[in-house]
Amino acid sequence: MRRLPRSIDKPIELIGFRLDEIVVFVSVLLVFLLIDWFVIGLLCSGLVLAFLRGTRRGRPEGHIFHLVYRMGVPLGKLLPPGLKKLSS
Repeated sequence: MRRLPRSIDKPIELIGFRLDEIVVFVSVLLVFLLIDWFVIGLLCSGLVLAFLRGTRRGRPEGHIFHLVYRMGVPLGKLLPPGLKKLSS
């Protein structure tokens, strides 16, 4: 029997930040870079990153995705928004 590493289901991280956190940080920073407000963009993207990490703390994986679905945002072909039961 082969041993599997414990990190098989662990999300991708870079310097201690998850990939989706890095994408949010960089996208907010890029918006502010386009209007030449680097320092304010750095502060705002840091605040957004802190808020994102704070909302995840102590909650299961996929919590933010579940909240977005509950607000009624269509998520492609996965599930129609507002679906409560899978059976009829």
